[in-house]
Amino acid sequence: MDQQRRRRPSRRQRRLVLILGAAVSSGLMFAVAIFGMAFLSWFIDVLAVPLAICGINGIQISERPLFMLGFHLFFLALVAVICFLIVDSLNSLMKRWD
Repeated sequence: MDQQRRRRPSRRQRRLVLILGAAVSSGLMFAVAIFGMAFLSWFIDVLAVPLAICGINGIQISERPLFMLGFHLFFLALVAVICFLIVDSLNSLMKRWD
């Protein structure tokens, strides 16, 4: 019985793990979102050149601000869903410790 009590973290430790996990995952996902959007803009510009060579003219995706905004919003929504899943899994882990 004593060994089982020692292994179980306190309520304060569980909250600390949840808060730190949420902060770290949110920070990492924010960094991924920023670099991902920059890479996505670069990739779309690079992709426009082969499409123009193949005869598909007039596709300058980076000149269409609504299209780029849609890509960025989709990427940010994807990052938000991943952050939510990480925090939710941490929360379920905390409940399992109870």
